[in-house]
Amino acid sequence: SASTSASNAAISEANSAANAAASVVADYTTLRAYAGSLTALRVSGYNGSGAPLGINGLFTVDIVDTTSADNGGTVIVASNGKRWKRVYDGAVNVMWFGAAGDGITDDTTNIQAAINANVPLFIPNGIYKYSVLTGLSRSNLKITGAGSAVTTLYYTGSSEAFKLDGNGAFITELDVQGISIKGNTNCTTLFYARDVARSIFKDINVYEANNSSGIGFNLLGCQLNYFESCLCSQNRQSMSFPPYIGCYMAVSGM
Repeated sequence: SASTSASNAAISEANSAANAAASVVADYTTLRAYAGSLTALRVSGYNGSGAPLGINGLFTVDIVDTTSADNGGTVIVASNGKRWKRVYDGAVNVMWFGAAGDGITDDTTNIQAAINANVPLFIPNGIYKYSVLTGLSRSNLKITGAGSAVTTLYYTGSSEAFKLDGNGAFITELDVQGISIKGNTNCTTLFYARDVARSIFKDINVYEANNSSGIGFNLLGCQLNYFESCLCSQNRQSMSFPPYIGCYMAVSGM
């Protein structure tokens, strides 16, 4: 009847208003603990102490999903088993996964979680300290920073800082732009690419590596790629440990 339809519409409207007006939680810990009936919650990223976190965003319950794991950024699993999923379009932001980008905090676990989401990745302004990253050696990888002047990946390990390795089978259609990669005196290679083809690399700045054997860009068996504004230069910034070789190119396996 008309009166029933009007009543249902009023109830739906009331529920929507409740979701919009009373659906704010501070952080993921609070979201995981939520046991109420709302199906949409906004994470504010502010818990009342210190600077706001970069995790803010809208989450809705997926009533069908009972198996997705909590990845600490786009899927949050509550203590009652509900899967809260972030509402977003396009790339995921490393800060959603808890990366601090302050140049002090070790962001390895957070960046890795964002990479594991297997979707385009955005890295905003900041210095992101890490020791190792895996899962970069895949076709269609897309990583975009806010620009090499303001987004820095700071590697603290002793091997390749940023490794894209087809290892005998070409990986293609990669797109990496707008980042600096900073190493240290133990870093062997800053940007390593082997068996990579038909990919785009723009506005990538690398600096600081072992100055007796370190390499800035090590390109092995790479074909049909586009490079623009990719630098390893002390004219860009002073280096305490300039790489021994700025750019090395060879066939794969050399």
